[in-house]
Amino acid sequence: MIACLSIIYVKDDIKNIITELDYDTYNFNTLSGYATIGIRFMVNDTSLCFINCHLDENNKNKISNIGDIHKKLFRSDVVGKKKYNHLLTNNFNFLFGELSSSINLPRSQIMGYI
Repeated sequence: MIACLSIIYVKDDIKNIITELDYDTYNFNTLSGYATIGIRFMVNDTSLCFINCHLDENNKNKISNIGDIHKKLFRSDVVGKKKYNHLLTNNFNFLFGELSSSINLPRSQIMGYI
């Protein structure tokens, strides 16, 4: 897997209002190693999700990688994890990382996919 590291620092004075902390990972293809880490939590009654991804630069359909993130992250039932709602149910999603910026589409269309 390509190394993805996500660290979220929180001020001491707000750490007690953060609840429902969870994370999930998704590997696009076990052979390629391209992956995504999602960390989500509640701050009071607002849900935040930080998505750190490394998209496959060799994939001709890079937008499908973002679609895969939406379909798979926080959606699998495995031992010790609950099945959660779709990413779009969060109040705020922050997508960052290696997005393979060689996507050959107009900016408006890319933003529509995100």
